[in-house]
Amino acid sequence: HTCALALDDRIYCWGDNLRGALGDPTLRSAATPAPIASASFFLDVAVGSEHSCAVRLDGVAACWGVNDWGQLGVGSGAASIGAPVAIGGTTRYAAITASGDRTCGRALDGAAFCWGRSWVGIAGTANGFRTQSTPLRVPGMLAFRSLEAGASTTCGVSLDDQAYCWEANFLGTIGDGTAAPSQSPQPVIGGRVLLSVRSGAVQTCGIDDSGYAFCWGAGSRGELGTSPTLLHTRCGESELPCARVPVRVSGWRQFSAIATGQGNHSCALSLAGNVYCWGAGDMGQRGDGRASFAEWSPVKVGMPQGVTAVVTENTAVPPSNR
Repeated sequence: HTCALALDDRIYCWGDNLRGALGDPTLRSAATPAPIASASFFLDVAVGSEHSCAVRLDGVAACWGVNDWGQLGVGSGAASIGAPVAIGGTTRYAAITASGDRTCGRALDGAAFCWGRSWVGIAGTANGFRTQSTPLRVPGMLAFRSLEAGASTTCGVSLDDQAYCWEANFLGTIGDGTAAPSQSPQPVIGGRVLLSVRSGAVQTCGIDDSGYAFCWGAGSRGELGTSPTLLHTRCGESELPCARVPVRVSGWRQFSAIATGQGNHSCALSLAGNVYCWGAGDMGQRGDGRASFAEWSPVKVGMPQGVTAVVTENTAVPPSNR
């Protein structure tokens, strides 16, 4: 499903509504945008696999849909299929992000809070997870200007322009040079000023202050924008080629925005207004007219006649469809 914030500060959603992710108590799915069941005005919205969350103009965060892992942040496992319900706590938020079964919010002072399916390290295993039904402040007392919840790794850019990632790391998606999970934010190695960071299914990518794109994590299908033959590290039990530190996306194009998909692909908007994608394309997710298994370097998306620039956000895909 997809949700969008309209210019009138209302939220409209469309897609699958079998479990209430559209904020419509009738549970009818929608093929076109429909307003959620709320009279409130909003400033941000995000979607997970089967839940949605938003920030009202007064800074209160509210969520609706499935709540099996506490992803609604209401202190229980009760779902909300009729309308947004305010999450627990007194924190006021400036932005919100969601992916899969979890949600994170950036408070007005830059503090990060997360709830839902929390990925943590468990002794004797590479990674594990737990349920968090109320917002929990991310350790470290860092203040962020941006925050991104990926499939299993969360990342953010601090007020001093340092990129941090935490939670699952079995494919190197934290970017700290290790494969160890972390409950607290770890600085991304490289010393670059990353203006934005996005975490996807198996990869994390960012744009530095020169406009160049860097990625880290799994790269067997070109998710990192570079050939896997250049990646000497192997991550996870599957021995996939990966990078545990950022590697520059091939080519010298400069970008203004980047997005990492749940379909093992990434896309970026160039300064010239063109969209480029790389990685998997077997479902057509690269948009270059070819349904090929992998692409190791950015390829230009085939845009409709007369269209020169678009910005797209990838909505989450249920785990069963990944």
